[in-house]
Amino acid sequence: MSFIKTLVPVAALLVAATASTSVLATDNNWGHDNRPVTVYFTRHAEKQTVLKDLGDGNFMEDCGTSKCNEELNAKGEERAELLADWFFRRGVAYELDAVYATHKQRTQQTVAPTADVADLPVIVLGGESDLSPESTTPSECPTIEAILSTPPGDTILVAGHSGTLYDIMGDGNDDCTGLGLLTDSDPSSHRFPKRDDGKVRDFGDIWKVSIRNGVAKFRYRVNLDFTRLNVVDRAR
Repeated sequence: MSFIKTLVPVAALLVAATASTSVLATDNNWGHDNRPVTVYFTRHAEKQTVLKDLGDGNFMEDCGTSKCNEELNAKGEERAELLADWFFRRGVAYELDAVYATHKQRTQQTVAPTADVADLPVIVLGGESDLSPESTTPSECPTIEAILSTPPGDTILVAGHSGTLYDIMGDGNDDCTGLGLLTDSDPSSHRFPKRDDGKVRDFGDIWKVSIRNGVAKFRYRVNLDFTRLNVVDRAR
């Protein structure tokens, strides 16, 4: 296994559910038979824009927006390994039943080391390729559907984007209903830290959510950050 071990010190900020955060997830069959579905959410790690090899000796710099060609940079790759280390050390990697990512390379690369530890494939949702569709929004409904279809008692890992994760965990969008957590009612931003535009603020967050008998509940958020890494932060 290639992921980071004790050689990389880590600062982890844990925010637990200290108040009532349960909400009724209507019109679903999540966690029935009193066996909860456990979902770990994470955002893709730090990224960079790269040239796309078109296979005929030509390269595409972007496809309308440069985000469609983004993959992890050096720090993002280290963070993906750190994520795998976190799941491994807590024994959660071997409890995972499925690992989901969007059609974007950066989400797939973020959870690939964890999937390797768990001996699972990365299941891609929301599009046929990194270039189609360009937007990340089309991944929201397929991700929610994947969670809906998770058997009771299973544990899954879901990688998303800064602009999609709070929709999935929260109210959803015009086409599908999310888990119903109150992601927009967190004045302290300790559970769901946001940028000014309402998107996920940080890299390295892991949210644990359980769903039992139709009720989705926030368990905790942990933020994995590096205290020492000899790489250049090119993501901001």
